[in-house]
Amino acid sequence: MSPARLLATDGPLRGRLIAPLRIVMLAMIFLVGYQVWSGNQPAIHSAETTSRDYSAILEARLEVTLRRTGASLWDLAHTIPVAALSQLSALMVSFQFTAPMISRRSCAGQWSKARSTHRCRWAI
Repeated sequence: MSPARLLATDGPLRGRLIAPLRIVMLAMIFLVGYQVWSGNQPAIHSAETTSRDYSAILEARLEVTLRRTGASLWDLAHTIPVAALSQLSALMVSFQFTAPMISRRSCAGQWSKARSTHRCRWAI
């Protein structure tokens, strides 16, 4: 067989070998992609569960904090008279509330103690 004839018959043979090789390569790419996708599913599910748990904890803490803030504001609203809110009488009335406000500040550091040992009447 001459080299020219060998090159002439090599073209169709090469085409016949490349087509199945392409199919095998596409199948391998599909299988590798499926393995990566199925391997990530448990990690994604775990991340979703963790995110839900963290958001529930954050929601509960925020609710408690807002409830405490609301109770403190309610107590202040009923303690401070309306006359103390005007600018003209603010100085005169402020002297009457200096001592209770200082004692209120000293109670603020007791939040971390047990509820039964609180001496602050407005503590929740």
